[in-house]
Amino acid sequence: MTKLETAVAVFAEHAELFQCPLCTAPLAVSHPRSLVCSRGHCFDFARNGYVNLLTHPHKSGVYTRQMFGSRQELHRRGFFQPVVDVMAELWTGWMWTASAPVVLDAGCGEGSNLAALRRSLARAGHDCTAIGMDLSKEAVHLAAREYPGSMWCVADLARCPLTSNSTDLILNILSPGNYAEFQRVLKPGGVLLKVIPNAGHLSQLRQVIETKAPEDYSNIQVRERFAANFSPVTERRVRYTRELEDEECLLLAAMTPLASDQEWNAVAAALQSAAAYVSFDMTVLAGRPFGTSNPGRE
Repeated sequence: MTKLETAVAVFAEHAELFQCPLCTAPLAVSHPRSLVCSRGHCFDFARNGYVNLLTHPHKSGVYTRQMFGSRQELHRRGFFQPVVDVMAELWTGWMWTASAPVVLDAGCGEGSNLAALRRSLARAGHDCTAIGMDLSKEAVHLAAREYPGSMWCVADLARCPLTSNSTDLILNILSPGNYAEFQRVLKPGGVLLKVIPNAGHLSQLRQVIETKAPEDYSNIQVRERFAANFSPVTERRVRYTRELEDEECLLLAAMTPLASDQEWNAVAAALQSAAAYVSFDMTVLAGRPFGTSNPGRE
């Protein structure tokens, strides 16, 4: 099967999860390559297997395909696997559904986190129904091209095209979230895993690029907003370092919007000279909508 045929088949199997972003009517697959609602709004699949559910055009701004491609390559090299492993460990302790749970990666980027989580769950003997959504068409294009079998959508999370109470787990990784929509689409007892950076995250890279010191960063406001919208269940800090080859210094420089493409080589050279390693420092916050029961251990 082609990637388009695979995508159409997966969306057709799980069409009940989706609603029209324009009118909220149910969506269904209309062969050969469209999602159509009962009121006639139509959204076509792209050739490599994603669907654009935006209701108005969106410009990616500073986020380019090369930036997302650099992140994808660093994922292939295992740079972000420790935080994926923590998310998989937390979630497998809470799985209660008999069938494959529905997992939404809200702000999925180029899809590597969701793909890595699926692999981690598969190694533990679990499967999931995976949906990745991002506002960037460039990112979702790469996700669908690299990771067929999940449902990839260009979509606005402020008007999430999923039905209410349809999702068991939401991932929101180093990305802004829309808590009202997260609360709407989660099933009773569903879980939100939000990954936020700490002051030490990518500190060597940020010292090369930014004028203010990395330790000046604070995630207190992000934590307070999370706790105001979701009942915290647990949190887990993930800290580790990676030594860098020359090519990886360039990939790190190219994956961040903090440096322009004209600066990547200079940033990579400065990073290699100053440190030749990089620190990762993130916290996984786990929460439930208020008023739901504990999902399990932790």
